[in-house]
Amino acid sequence: MTEPRFHLPADAWVGTVAAADGWPLRVMLATAEAPRGVLLFLNGRADFLEKWAEVYPDFLAAGWSVLSLDWRGQGRSGRLSGNGAGQIDDFATFVSDLDMVARWARARPGLAALPWVAAAHSMGGHILLRWLAGGGGAMLHRAVLLAPMCGLVTPRWMQALAGIAAAWRRARGQGEGFAWGQVAYGGRQQGAARRLLLTSDARRFADEHDWLARDPALALGGVSWNWLHAAQASFAVLARADLTAVRLPLLMLLAEREALVSNAAARAVASRLAHCRLRMISGAAHELLREAEPMRGEALRTLLDFVDVAARVEERA
Repeated sequence: MTEPRFHLPADAWVGTVAAADGWPLRVMLATAEAPRGVLLFLNGRADFLEKWAEVYPDFLAAGWSVLSLDWRGQGRSGRLSGNGAGQIDDFATFVSDLDMVARWARARPGLAALPWVAAAHSMGGHILLRWLAGGGGAMLHRAVLLAPMCGLVTPRWMQALAGIAAAWRRARGQGEGFAWGQVAYGGRQQGAARRLLLTSDARRFADEHDWLARDPALALGGVSWNWLHAAQASFAVLARADLTAVRLPLLMLLAEREALVSNAAARAVASRLAHCRLRMISGAAHELLREAEPMRGEALRTLLDFVDVAARVEERA
């Protein structure tokens, strides 16, 4: 077994925060040496805190204390079924969990007075957009959406068929089962085909699996019919939302080689936001901050330059 190259910051607080319904959410708060602000980092589906351990020192070195969490049902925030499938009945639950963790952190000494920004990857980007559209995130000064999940690349006819199948399965009490083509965590998730969907950096791809070999309890497989139904319903909620009311300056970074989420759907969402800047990272696959160089460096520098404005404004005030 290969020892993981990157670990959570040694002095980070890692513990449990209770969601609104009491569900235990695993949360990390890492404090920068001389914090200029707080960066809320939201990871993606099936992710866990350790998977993104390489990027936390980059944020901390730039003066941003880092707040992150394992989403309900993944990482060490429990499981919503026993079969290893990704589950959720309603993405509103994720939005509520995000709001609760942000409120918990804001109540800690000294954090409310600092500038707050967010960086949200894939499903995390979708949840952040739902939170903002629903009037949350009032503490944020700026936010970056990294390959946000605004839609899937699957053809529309196939998504419609899957939606019908999901409704049929759920009506028969089979919603927790794996959706078509989805399997428990195993060799498929470690294979070259999946790697090419995520990153061209083989070593960074292996970092995830080094952690899962060390701590198999972190592993999560493909999505269930419940998750698929909830995702489609949440895309519809986002499509109906009045995004013109979101006045937050946003930066959306898209991956040129995106093959998981829909860049077209992300652009359509960006066009409805009053203050959203778009940038394509040439040559990059889905996981922009786990890509090979120079793509990762470009995405990271662009992100930090964008959120740095919030800290500089506060420092001049």
